[in-house]
Amino acid sequence: MVFEHFDSIKTSVLRRLSAMVGPIYRGVGCVLAFHRVANSGGAIRLGNQSIEMPPEFVEQVIVLLATEGYEFVPINDVPRLLAESRRDRRFVVVTFDDGYIETLSLALPILERHQVPFTVYVVPGFADGTAPIWWYLLEEKLLRESNVELKYRGSRWWRTRTVDEKQAAFDSISALFAAATTRESARLGELLFGTAAIKEAAQRLALSWDQIREMNSSPLVTIGAHTLTHPPLRLLPRDEALWQMRGSREAIEKQINAPVEHFAFPFGNATRAGPREFELAREAGFVTAATTRVANLFPGHSRSLHSLPRLYTLTPDLGEMRLCLSGSVSAMRYRGRRTVND
Repeated sequence: MVFEHFDSIKTSVLRRLSAMVGPIYRGVGCVLAFHRVANSGGAIRLGNQSIEMPPEFVEQVIVLLATEGYEFVPINDVPRLLAESRRDRRFVVVTFDDGYIETLSLALPILERHQVPFTVYVVPGFADGTAPIWWYLLEEKLLRESNVELKYRGSRWWRTRTVDEKQAAFDSISALFAAATTRESARLGELLFGTAAIKEAAQRLALSWDQIREMNSSPLVTIGAHTLTHPPLRLLPRDEALWQMRGSREAIEKQINAPVEHFAFPFGNATRAGPREFELAREAGFVTAATTRVANLFPGHSRSLHSLPRLYTLTPDLGEMRLCLSGSVSAMRYRGRRTVND
């Protein structure tokens, strides 16, 4: 859900390097990661704007990829395409995490217009209103209130009158959620927001089961799993992490009456998903699993289908997207490695 920020100095350097490294690091294809399709506007925000992309940008990215000759494919095709020894065209898979309601109202019409297949990784706890979409609930609470108290393992209090104070509180409380087990996250949500607010936010922000079934009826859409409640899997005991993964697949399959074969790790960076989680994804019955490591796909990924990297930007900037597509970002971040799978 929350992605690493690009270093502005590195970005400037990468722009000059992209033409040189592209032939080496563009790979055979890529997976794009989006979250929420929405216009952030000019209001004060505390961080969630980085997972919101305006619909115009999503369409610009689709047009860019089409212009550059990419083949849009469903995620079901990825294992076969990676196993092929040679390809004349690069391929791209489009994905959306969390299952926000705008995936149906804004993203689907764009992708239908361009006939682009895509995957939506949904969280059953969001669909049924039992798990807190805490990053939005927290942002809204802090923007609304002048102080916040949390009685959890002692009493904590944050003054939240200025924007800087609100941001500091957001960062501090986010760290609690980002390190919480399933039970701890539920307790934090109950203490900070209350059950009614959690359910209301889910109804307002997330796809309902009826809407997920509606999306699944489109021949362009593949529904994937994203755990039951969106926890940091690497920080959970093994059995709890497996339960979160397998349980999300089983819950979604029951609701849509269709197999769920693909998974995306919540957060997806190295501190939240690693080799143990990749093996658990295989054990849970998934064909592929996606991280948020920023890199293109190479034939070597056919041997690591449960740790597929993806490309994303934190701002609606086509230049930044071009850098990702060229492989410049991954070349710098992973010190020249091409097959990023750990």
